[in-house]
Amino acid sequence: MKLSAVITINNRSPEVCTQVADSLLLPGNMPDELVVVLDRPTTEVRDGARAAYERLDCPIRWITIPGEPGWRSPVKAWNLGFLAATGDVLYCFSSETVQKEGNLEKVKRDLGGEV
Repeated sequence: MKLSAVITINNRSPEVCTQVADSLLLPGNMPDELVVVLDRPTTEVRDGARAAYERLDCPIRWITIPGEPGWRSPVKAWNLGFLAATGDVLYCFSSETVQKEGNLEKVKRDLGGEV
């Protein structure tokens, strides 16, 4: 079973991105693939997200929605993320959610996948 984690980022600070990425480095939290949709980010948000998440040891699919910075609606970002994900299971969470150790492993185990 392949688990794709999907997040959308519009205005998360580099510090928040780092905290969330750090939580994916905890035991049992590395996805098989991470899809990050940058939703009209500022340069600071884009660069901070890249610096935080590129430290992960998994394939990362980066999608950027172009346009003037500013949040409009999550619909386009989530749909682009779902479209880009290649996993059998999608683990979608807010880009400000710090994961507890083992969260992703628990999802795989609960769905009958190999851990």
